[in-house]
Parts: sequence; structure tokens; C-alpha cells
Amino acid sequence: MEYRMTAAGAPEKDQSMIFDFVHRTDPLSEKKTQALNAKVAAMVALDLQPYSFVEARGFEELMAEAVPNYRLLSRTTLSRTLVPRLFDDTRKKVKDELSSAFEGGTSTVTFTSDMWTSRAESYVSFTCHLLTPRFRMKRFTLNTRHMELVSHSAENIGQMLVEMCAEWEIPDGCRKYIATDNGCNIRAAVRRLPWTERACFAHTLQLAIHDAISNTPSIDRLCKKVRHIVGHYKHSSSAQKRLDEYQKKMGKDPLRLVQDVDTRWNSQYLMLSRLLDLKEAVSVELATSHCSIDGLCSAEWKEALEYLDALKPLYDATVITSADKYPSLSTLIPIIFGMLSCLSNFSGTTGFHKELARSLNTRFLLYTEDKEAC
Repeated sequence: MEYRMTAAGAPEKDQSMIFDFVHRTDPLSEKKTQALNAKVAAMVALDLQPYSFVEARGFEELMAEAVPNYRLLSRTTLSRTLVPRLFDDTRKKVKDELSSAFEGGTSTVTFTSDMWTSRAESYVSFTCHLLTPRFRMKRFTLNTRHMELVSHSAENIGQMLVEMCAEWEIPDGCRKYIATDNGCNIRAAVRRLPWTERACFAHTLQLAIHDAISNTPSIDRLCKKVRHIVGHYKHSSSAQKRLDEYQKKMGKDPLRLVQDVDTRWNSQYLMLSRLLDLKEAVSVELATSHCSIDGLCSAEWKEALEYLDALKPLYDATVITSADKYPSLSTLIPIIFGMLSCLSNFSGTTGFHKELARSLNTRFLLYTEDKEAC
């Protein structure tokens, strides 16, 4: 706080405090209030916060300190006025950008679409990717639609895709590509349309790895056993605490094991990678805790390392092809042959790498013959 000196040489502290108090309690201008309201609405939308966030005690205390003369929003105003207005404004901006691109000469567009379930309710998402006349890549998530009371037939899905294109005024004459997973219904739906279909590379890779695991019994058993070990620590706080203590005794910062997810093969890679990182601590904890969980024997640890080494090129390929800041179609053929080359030079005892190479050749045959990917 700055003080001014009086004629007598004493600071005008009281006057400064009064001025500061009055300044902090002045009502905000309408323009400033609207700007803050818009920022709060944008924060709730971007961070997926509940509408009740604006009535939370922590948020109230933060705003009271940061902008004490700001009158907080109610959740009703936020949900019924500000967020719908933000949605309408954003929708208009996206439509304007799309219209400008197509009017400027953009004649090709690529979509990605996925069907998924949350709390027993089905949804379909629809994302648009294009290159503007100024060679700037743009991506817009156009729809996430609830498939309420609609059967997931190819006809219904195809009609929904057409409707979403019309809703966003995508020109009929625009050449359209679409990438989807390998689900039968959505692929059949796309084949009904005059669009060029592409199967999702990452999902196809998931299927190839699943095939190879199913055809390699020792790896299948290993994965189930590792999953059981990880689940033990996820469900037992006392076991996790002991594991943390053993890591500290070994001079390491405690790390947690990673549980895999069926629909994401790379999570299995990360699960095994973390288990190998914690090999010593896990082995000691399981051996001394007298629990019923069997640890891995030396042969199984070797198998886990071989399995991880075989999957490393595929993990790297997934990271590269899952990016959305650059077009990845032209990278697929070099990546496929790169994965096969790595596997051909791999020497393992389980035979998994051979099954994986065979599965990759089968699953990705169409990719290697795709002229547009060359």
C-alpha cells in the first residue's frame, strides 16, 4: 500500500484505506460484468464442471478475493441463459469457419465417428477435419448425439451421418472421407453412402494384437496373471501401503501399478511396463505378505519383458497415428512395414512376435494396397 505524506510528515494511511475500500466496493460496469459472466460460462463448459460449481464455497471465496465487487451467478442463470448462449455463439462461429473454407475452395473433408456407451445410454460422435484454403488444419467436433430409441442398424446410422452433414451445411459436392472403428454396423452404414471409408488404424491394431494374444496361450495366461496382481493392489490399501514402503526402502519414489482397459491395448503395454519397473518391490511384497496372490516366476518375468519389447514398435506407432495436429494417412504404410521389420528381427521364445507379424499382415493387407495412402 502506498502512503502520501501530510504536511506534518505523517502518512495519510486512513485516507488510503478509505480510498481502497471504496474502490473495491464500487459496482462493476455492465460491460465488465458480462465479460466475467462469459468467462465463467466458458470455464464451466471447457472444464466440464457442473452448474453447481458457481455456488461452491471455494469458488465464492476465490471470487470474493479476486473481484470482491463481482456479483456471483446463480446456477439457473448459468444453465438457462449463459451456457446456451455460449453454445449458440460457438455454433455460429464454427458454421462461419466451415462456410468460409468451402467458399474459399476447400473441396475435401474427413470425418471421424465413433459409437460409445455411457451409463447404458448410446451416443454417436462426429468430428470434422479439413485443410483451409490457407493450408491451415482445422478440427471441429460437430456432434455428440444421443441415440435415443433408435436401433443401431446400418440404415439408421447412415441416415444420422447424412443428417449431421446437412445440419452443418457440408456441401453435397464435397468429397468426403470417414474413419471409423471396425464395428459391423457403422462400416455397413458408410458403405451405403458415397463416401470413402477408412478403418481406424489404432482399432485395427487393437484387433491384431488381440488375435496374436489369443493364439499365444503362454502370453494370454501371463496377461491374466499380471491383471490379477495389479487388481490385488488396486483393491487392497494395506498391500498398496506395503508396496509403497518397499519402494521407499529401495530409494525410489513410490509408483502405482497401472490397470489395463480392454478397449485400449496400449493400456496393457503400460500395465506391463510399470510392473517391470516395480519388479523388485512387487516380488518382495508378495513373497513376504503371505497373501494368496502368486507372483511371477523367473520365466514369466522373461516372457513379460519379451512381450513388452515386441509391443514397443506398436506402441510408438499408436502414438504417432493418434495425433490430430497433422494428417497421418501417408505415414501408415511406412509404419506398417516398420513394425513388420522390427518383428522380423525380434528373437523371442514365446512365438508371440511371429503370431503378431502374421496378424498384422492379415489385418493391414488393405492398407498396404491403398493407393491413396501411398
